[in-house]
Amino acid sequence: MSTATEQQFNETLGARILAARKRARITQDQLASAIGLSRSSVANIEAGRQSLSVVDALTICRLLGIGIDQLLGPETSAWSDVT
Repeated sequence: MSTATEQQFNETLGARILAARKRARITQDQLASAIGLSRSSVANIEAGRQSLSVVDALTICRLLGIGIDQLLGPETSAWSDVT
């Protein structure tokens, strides 16, 4: 995956995490504590500046009450170059 595509992927994923977190009415601090990351890491993930592990993604989904398919969502332009 190219750096630009990876950045787009991280930004899209982060925006979806942010939206789901807000819908769940959970703060960054609460999410960070629940998954064992710092609040700044959660902020960076939501901003697309930091990637996250599959385990952390699954944990976030469980905590926010969403499926991994909702987090990854339908194919978007950010995923178009992923093979």
